[in-house]
Amino acid sequence: MQMITWSLAARAGGRVWKRKDYNNNHVLSPDVFEISHFHMDVLSPDCVLITYHLMNHTAEKKTLRSSIWRKREEKWRLFFHQGTVTDDDQ
Repeated sequence: MQMITWSLAARAGGRVWKRKDYNNNHVLSPDVFEISHFHMDVLSPDCVLITYHLMNHTAEKKTLRSSIWRKREEKWRLFFHQGTVTDDDQ
């Protein structure tokens, strides 16, 4: 398992807040994330499905994540992403 510190941006109400959006009156503290159960399924030579669990230790929230990546013009690009909050330990 790998521990990750997220300090570049935070999501709130569908909007992404970046460090430059805050002034001296606000503190942007990093959240600590843990990724587990990472798995990749090759759907075709130019398309993969990625699934993983993401635990935000700072907010004490666990989400199940999935994304579909497609290769276009020799670059992998995110085509679809979903995160679902869960209380499940698996």
